[in-house]
Amino acid sequence: MACRLSQRVEYAVRALIELALVGDAGLSGTQIATRGQIPKPFLKQILAILVKGGIVESTRGPRGKYCLGQRPEEISLCRLLAMVEGEIVFFDPATPPGPAIQTLYSDIRDGLVGVLDRFTLDAFVEAAGKDRNETRPMFFI
Repeated sequence: MACRLSQRVEYAVRALIELALVGDAGLSGTQIATRGQIPKPFLKQILAILVKGGIVESTRGPRGKYCLGQRPEEISLCRLLAMVEGEIVFFDPATPPGPAIQTLYSDIRDGLVGVLDRFTLDAFVEAAGKDRNETRPMFFI
């Protein structure tokens, strides 16, 4: 059984990791795309959503750049998921199940939201740092 986050969420996480790693220096859209291995058309859409949501700040112009609009520990995976994909929904409101099943779905959703809220961008940044250090070749003299 496969249940995975969308590619848009994955790209949003990658972009935010890159911005967090450079801090206030910020990055251009091209730099984010290159460093995060994100297709530029996807990145433009995602950055627009993140800027509108206040997670990312942008500076226009020839030296335009993007920076985090909030500290990494303030940006939860749950919030990012809701911003990029919308709220977590288990059934179509036009054809809802019975009240008992709705209650179960509500409990599952609340549990999932609780877990996703515990994981913030700073945890992803820390993990990315470890991954990057482990993949660097070691040279001995």
